[in-house]
Amino acid sequence: LSTENRPEEVPYWTSRGRYLDKPPSIADLIVYGRSWKSWYASLMPEWRHGGDKTTWPLSRDVPSGEQWSGLLVGERNGVCMLVLSASWWKHQSQSNSTAHADYLTAADDLAWVLRQSILAGAAPTSVAAVGPSTSLPTPISTRSSGVKRKQDTRSALSSPRRSRRMK
Repeated sequence: LSTENRPEEVPYWTSRGRYLDKPPSIADLIVYGRSWKSWYASLMPEWRHGGDKTTWPLSRDVPSGEQWSGLLVGERNGVCMLVLSASWWKHQSQSNSTAHADYLTAADDLAWVLRQSILAGAAPTSVAAVGPSTSLPTPISTRSSGVKRKQDTRSALSSPRRSRRMK
């Protein structure tokens, strides 16, 4: 995704190991929200903002044939980063605050865009993104060798020694 107008907390977090349980601290949620919405708008097709990336709400008058392919970038710096960075905003804002109201507006638009891209049948544009189902690993219980292997029941999420990372 483009770095134009990206909140400074995003590269700060990515440069420090991408630990999911260590989100960046956001000093000013109003400034973060403005920056996030401007970054988000810069990733949208031109028809959504008409060149003004600071005015909300963005247009939802979808032109015929829109595929949303420019937004759906796979890998760890793709659309997942938008969702993750929006979650930081949500979790650090108070439910009755202006920052939280701004977050709700942005989250509603992000959810709408994701629904539109699914309905349009858009696919991630990165070769590193998950491909067709044949590229996914076969579950252990259905491998053709006939030998069932003991599955590791430990969860990486519950390991106290290791922090969760977005790889």
